[in-house]
Amino acid sequence: MEEERLFGGNRSAVLWKKRAQPYQLVNVANSIMSRTELLLRFAGERALAGSHSWVSFLSNGTAPARDSSVPVAPSGQAIDFSKIVLSGWSRGSAYPVHITKYFKAPRLVLFCGLEDYVGSRGPDSRPEPYIGMKGLTPPASIFGVGGLHGGCCSNWMTNWGKTGLNMPSQSFADSKRDGSVSATTLPAVEALVKGARRVYLQGPKVGHGTPIYDRQIPREANGRPQYSAIWEYLLTTKVSVGPGTIDSSIIPCCCIDSRMKQGLYAPRNCSRTAGAQCKAHSPA
Repeated sequence: MEEERLFGGNRSAVLWKKRAQPYQLVNVANSIMSRTELLLRFAGERALAGSHSWVSFLSNGTAPARDSSVPVAPSGQAIDFSKIVLSGWSRGSAYPVHITKYFKAPRLVLFCGLEDYVGSRGPDSRPEPYIGMKGLTPPASIFGVGGLHGGCCSNWMTNWGKTGLNMPSQSFADSKRDGSVSATTLPAVEALVKGARRVYLQGPKVGHGTPIYDRQIPREANGRPQYSAIWEYLLTTKVSVGPGTIDSSIIPCCCIDSRMKQGLYAPRNCSRTAGAQCKAHSPA
């Protein structure tokens, strides 16, 4: 279904035979990849934001180089993904991950995602098999950030691990219990997370949309988002993969704030030391 939306072409028609109506069928022209290509051409032709350079992200109809062992996608060949950082939030994280199975992007950044899983939602879920398939963007170039009080925290934490995207090392990016951050520059964040690709926000005010959703982002008195330097780290840092601040074998405590009325959400064998503040927000 996700590839249907990405590439189009009625790829998933067989999945909907038993449905009352085939409501997920998408043709190639209306796929995400085709619309992205058209948007880049439109923006370049009309110099949106004062620039014609949008077309530099196109390969003039020539497919970018990609691994010959990977199936050719039915659309998107004119987009030069070698110049594009891919990103997604929550369920939207699935689409850039799919793209990296076909095209080599320099970096993939995930915000509270992805939530594709097998089994029951929660700490016992397992990554969808395609997540662990070899992609063209290496694990060292995949970054993720998420709050430990988000609604699907356990699922994306599992998908970032060894059986999923295998993103190396992990750290907390905030150091205060109220969810604010003391690292306000890129060097400060780099020193704080020590080269980790899996970055967690542990403050009680951190919810599923907080790391990226505009209405929920915590801000300084001057309006500057508190996570600006963290975003800079995720999108631009050239620091080599480091040890992080949490042992990779430890799963941080993942909880849902009791105000969300979804109860405690802690993976088995979770570290109470790594996320002890969760305990104060679990329901009675």
